[in-house]
Amino acid sequence: MFILHIVLSQGVLKHSKYLTLLISCLCFLSSVGNSSSFHLGRGGEERGGQGIVDIPLVDAIAAVNLGGGERGGGGQKEGGWGESRRRRLDIRNVGDMSGLFNAVSSKNSDHYNTGNNIISNGDRVEVALGTYQCNESGTNCAALSIMLYPNNLYGSIECTNDTADCILDGEKSRRLICAEEIAEQPLTLRALTFKDGQGNVGGGLFIYNALVNIILCVFSSCRAEFVEGEFNSGGAIEAGGSLTVLTVVNIYATSFMDNIADNGEGNDIYKDLYATITVHNICPSPYSSTNSTVGKRTYIVY
Repeated sequence: MFILHIVLSQGVLKHSKYLTLLISCLCFLSSVGNSSSFHLGRGGEERGGQGIVDIPLVDAIAAVNLGGGERGGGGQKEGGWGESRRRRLDIRNVGDMSGLFNAVSSKNSDHYNTGNNIISNGDRVEVALGTYQCNESGTNCAALSIMLYPNNLYGSIECTNDTADCILDGEKSRRLICAEEIAEQPLTLRALTFKDGQGNVGGGLFIYNALVNIILCVFSSCRAEFVEGEFNSGGAIEAGGSLTVLTVVNIYATSFMDNIADNGEGNDIYKDLYATITVHNICPSPYSSTNSTVGKRTYIVY
């Protein structure tokens, strides 16, 4: 039996537009099917050829076949189904900061370090129990100011247990994760502790133009520090989107403790008009809820 809580700091609301919600679930482990993979058959290109799509799967889901062509059923303009094939989900086990960075920090820019062994989209990284910190030079992280920067990368980063004993420690000097441009499928963060993260916005987690699931995580003592000319909002999480890409964040059974935004706007969570954040009142798979209560939770809309 697990008792899963969502707890958020008090006194963080300063704007008139807000949503309040807090869930505490009494959850029991329930049986689930074995992990497997399914395939998606898609039609080929407009001018000949057959498209092949690999879709990995964490939990068992029914197979789906879709027509990819202009006329609905055919892959080409004049018909024909695309081939499909199965690809087994890859699981990458990491046990130190360098391994974690090299697996998921995919931002490719002159301003950031890029991991040298990035997972394929849809794969899972299993993080060993322990505390993860950047070295003094920041060479095993995206930068001195950011620990991990998954960009255009979906899949999951999961602790090997569900009690959040995998601790990302920002040492009050860097943001822990910046997740951007993840629009095809979600990036799932499961059972991670975000501790002492610090940045001008989203001290623990900054999300932009991305689909992100946050499950069984802990955000503790994260800070959006004051920087002249910056927003300085979202002590734990800042989520934003754009006119073309809506950011969607789903949160399950996650705790927020002692986070702060220096400008007072969203000590725990701050979102803009192009982001949707939902805190769910159900327990995540493979747990089932027999009882839930609703309390207070706040986030800011600007």
